[in-house]
Amino acid sequence: MAGSLIKIDEEIVSSAVASVSLLGIDSTYDVYMVKMNNVTPSADEAFCMRVTVSGTPQTTSNYDRAYKVMRTDTTFSNASSTNANLGFISSTAVLTSTTGGLVYTVGEAHNGVHYFFNSGNIEAGTFTLYGLAK
Repeated sequence: MAGSLIKIDEEIVSSAVASVSLLGIDSTYDVYMVKMNNVTPSADEAFCMRVTVSGTPQTTSNYDRAYKVMRTDTTFSNASSTNANLGFISSTAVLTSTTGGLVYTVGEAHNGVHYFFNSGNIEAGTFTLYGLAK
């Protein structure tokens, strides 16, 4: 059915791992969504992501990002960076909401996303990749 979310890949972490990759992105769908639930770090570190090519995370300095950070301990702020080797999803132990975008600036086909903490392990969590039916 058009507009339905179709599960493509899921990783359930029940013991510590360094990272999680969700694969299966191709031309089947125009829109993909990742749902993460109960993701637990081994330490308070930045939660990061990279895109994958043939299942391999891309570590080159080609990630650009811009976002609004809404924090519980201070005023809201805008932030951005260019030419980083990863994308930050969250980088503070303080309760925040971050809205913005991340772009990998290399024109090539990517087949997945790779998640990890800047330091330490992913202790637990469920990661699910969906495609939006056309």
